Amino acid sequence: MLATTAKALEKEATASLRTCLACYAKKAKQELCRLAVTSEGFLVWDKLYQMDGRGAYACQDSACIQRLLRNTKKLHKAFRRQNLTVGEDLHAIFRSGE
Repeated sequence: MLATTAKALEKEATASLRTCLACYAKKAKQELCRLAVTSEGFLVWDKLYQMDGRGAYACQDSACIQRLLRNTKKLHKAFRRQNLTVGEDLHAIFRSGE
């Protein structure tokens, strides 16, 4: 019984870990920025972590976001789409360093 409880606790602790698409750092879900694609094909920042469909995570550090925005090959692979349009608002947010 004790082993089962320990396994359940361990699984719960690691369940919310996500990997940054740019630097491959493993962090808690809340420490990362979730990127999602709208039905029109625009890449947006999902601030509430609630948008439908696939999501990709990146560190909230502007360096990781800029690395992804420069090299969109990783984004195309993560979202399984070739026709992604990065929204100007996403560029503006991370250009300003927020």
